[in-house]
Amino acid sequence: MNLSSSPLFFFTFFIVFNTNQIKQPGHLASILVKNPTSRSATQQIHSHILTSGFLLHHSISNALLLLFNTLLRCSSFGPFPREAFTFYKHLQHFPLSFDSFTYSFLLHASITLKSNNPGNQIHALTHKLGFHFHVYVQTALLNMYVACGSLLLALHVFYEMPDWNSVTWNFMIIELVS
Repeated sequence: MNLSSSPLFFFTFFIVFNTNQIKQPGHLASILVKNPTSRSATQQIHSHILTSGFLLHHSISNALLLLFNTLLRCSSFGPFPREAFTFYKHLQHFPLSFDSFTYSFLLHASITLKSNNPGNQIHALTHKLGFHFHVYVQTALLNMYVACGSLLLALHVFYEMPDWNSVTWNFMIIELVS
């Protein structure tokens, strides 16, 4: 899926362009438009945000969270999923409130790595922070455990879910049949 066709990208693009406090917002957004899956583009935006002091402006935290989630998504779906964890580690030192999309993208990075070890850590973190009942996080957890071959852990997540939707049922049916 092309990043520029994502609704999250367009929302991020709109917020970044309509926030007056951000210096050169068009430059950051245009980098993602021109190179939606480029490693160097995401690294360039990451370094620009860290060195420019954007994180010190509390009034633009929502716009930055959307931009960060877009960068996490690019990293986790791309060929360098470890960068998603490195990027998240850098972001933990700043006053940002992450959302369920942040953790679902990190869980997808675990799938891309084909390792549930970082996913287990994110799972514990979502419990600690109260995101374990968010539908995006639950579905990403289920997907991660199924993709990494941990059916018992996937069943545990499935049974903990307060509501089962068609996506979660499909994951479980496909895995149990195969």
